[in-house]
Amino acid sequence: MANDDDDGVADATVFAKLPDLAAGAFAEDPSRSRLVKWNLAPNTHVVRFRYTKPFHKMDPQGFLRDFFSSERVREHFVVIDASGARRTLAELGLDRARGGRCVDVKFAPTPCAATSMAHFDALESQDAPNPIVRAGTEYIHKCIDDVVRGFPVCDLLRDFLLRGDESENASLWSDAQRDEFIARVFRRVLFSSHWTFAFVSLRPPLAFNTRLRYLSTPPLTPFDAAPTLFAFSRGRSTLRHLVIGGSMCQYEDTLGAYLETTKAVYKTLVRARKDASSGGNGGEGEPAAVVATDVYEVTGASFASDVGAEAGEGTSLALFPRISEQNWCYLCVDARRRHATVWYHAFVPYW
Repeated sequence: MANDDDDGVADATVFAKLPDLAAGAFAEDPSRSRLVKWNLAPNTHVVRFRYTKPFHKMDPQGFLRDFFSSERVREHFVVIDASGARRTLAELGLDRARGGRCVDVKFAPTPCAATSMAHFDALESQDAPNPIVRAGTEYIHKCIDDVVRGFPVCDLLRDFLLRGDESENASLWSDAQRDEFIARVFRRVLFSSHWTFAFVSLRPPLAFNTRLRYLSTPPLTPFDAAPTLFAFSRGRSTLRHLVIGGSMCQYEDTLGAYLETTKAVYKTLVRARKDASSGGNGGEGEPAAVVATDVYEVTGASFASDVGAEAGEGTSLALFPRISEQNWCYLCVDARRRHATVWYHAFVPYW
């Protein structure tokens, strides 16, 4: 039996929007305040839906097609258009009369298995080739200012995450660890803004340490807490001219704030459960915890008003206003609760 929400397709999954999140990283401080401070909040949208039919891991394409074909999803899925304005998919013309149904979704499964913050223990290790965090503290070691793919590199944490295999600390994470969803969340909250400009900081003068590419700074001062940025120049990026000035992205000097916010975002989007089949491998005879959420990164979708249209025959939807490493759209599916949560962010230059 067809439903008003399935575009007339009898086998389609029906989606209903759930109330806006009242708890978690996107609704409660301090994580909410930090997302504002790091310039993530203005162009981020999180929305949760409940769906009717069972979700099958063997057919995520079918589930995603039903998701983007749903009228309820189109009414509440907000994207950033080319002008930088927030608009729903329905406002972009993807309603039943004009947009038709979704015929293809470009996506990739995202590894998601972490059930603790042990993933980040290596970042605090003093056995690293060039320790990222100062011994006995949470302060991140500074390095000579540089720009990598449009992002400012001013400390060893950014150096590690952006330079990949070229970083002195590349061995701290394997390729599989870097690809984990929790590591992606960490990187997203760390690199919340795309900077391609020369910058000046109001930090106290930096003093060279005796170790190569190692810097140490005086204790924090009011000026140290909020650097001010001036002027801009062209940088190497997929975008020609991306500029964010002033205090739009105020980075942290300690690792703790990033870890706390990463944990809060991850717990908001991903659910863990006890695995009775683990045989008490979770410690003290308790069942081990396993992730109960499947995560997919969506990069595009195609729509067609012709009922007989197939993949490759529809009109592509631009989920993002422009190309940027700081664009993402994750769909987190909790098959047991039948919840589908969208975490969307689009990069919009400030100027």
